[in-house]
Amino acid sequence: MSCVFTGIVENVGTVISARLGPHGGTICVASRSIAEGTRVGDSIAVNGACLTVREVSRETMTMDIMPETMRTTTLPGLKRNEAVNLERALNGAGRFGGHIVTGHIDAVGTVTCARSEGNARWLCISLPNTKFVARKGSIALDGVSLTVSSVGPQSAWVSLVSHTRAHTTLGKRRAGELVNVEYDILARYCERIAAHSANTPTIEMLEQNGF
Repeated sequence: MSCVFTGIVENVGTVISARLGPHGGTICVASRSIAEGTRVGDSIAVNGACLTVREVSRETMTMDIMPETMRTTTLPGLKRNEAVNLERALNGAGRFGGHIVTGHIDAVGTVTCARSEGNARWLCISLPNTKFVARKGSIALDGVSLTVSSVGPQSAWVSLVSHTRAHTTLGKRRAGELVNVEYDILARYCERIAAHSANTPTIEMLEQNGF
């Protein structure tokens, strides 16, 4: 069964080592609060990308990164001592505070603008596709569940509250930096259903074509 996350970051960990190449690799991340209770085989979202734990100690977790993850996420750029957002997969007793996040990254976006307004921090993200993005809908950036404030042809604006700025890496994002993007899975399923329905013949279509 696929894992489910909420987009509510539990802790910001530190990359201890990153052995990465074009065909995959491993990363070791330090976070005592996440490592406690984590077992080999568990799933952890690292900057939003779902990874499987292969080794765990009192304070660190080592995870494999597959070639597909190398191609489709920002993880190949991770460096030693870099901060990363961490979230363990949701368990049956957990509270669901964000939105449904799968840990399957859809795209890599670019921060094109970062500015402050009162107690808010605004980020504009350039996206390769915005058909799955809706104003007041949900989006996950580097594993953080956010509400979309506005949508353009190739971009979206989000606002960071003070807690998000203080307890995730997004508060330090600047223009030109890359972020992992996961669109709302409900939007993806709706698009799939709509595309399938558009190709399904109706009674009217059959009658019009002589059937």
